[in-house]
Amino acid sequence: MPLVVTIKSVGDTEFNILASCIAAEHFDVVKAVGEIDLVRAITDDEGPWITAFRRPAIQAVSGMQTSDRSVLNRWVERTSDFNGNREWCVRHLTAEAADELRTLSRRAVEENSPLFVCFFG
Repeated sequence: MPLVVTIKSVGDTEFNILASCIAAEHFDVVKAVGEIDLVRAITDDEGPWITAFRRPAIQAVSGMQTSDRSVLNRWVERTSDFNGNREWCVRHLTAEAADELRTLSRRAVEENSPLFVCFFG
């Protein structure tokens, strides 16, 4: 049975950057953001848009240590490099948000199920 969880402000871009931050200190942020398996827009102009994460990203996030400050700091830095809004990143890319993503990822790994995000523009 699908689990629906609402995480405000954190979506596929931030998830993929977090997964890349876990895997490596240096990586191509643009490439990381584009690593999704499916994009579906119900309507092109209004959404919602649905994306499915790749298995390696789900596995990386499921195994992360949310107490690892170097990963969390890198997540804020690399995401703010990408979106240009450091203040927003500091406010939203927290240990609590990472822990929520880790919990969802662990469940997806345990149940061998996909992990999707749905968002509106």
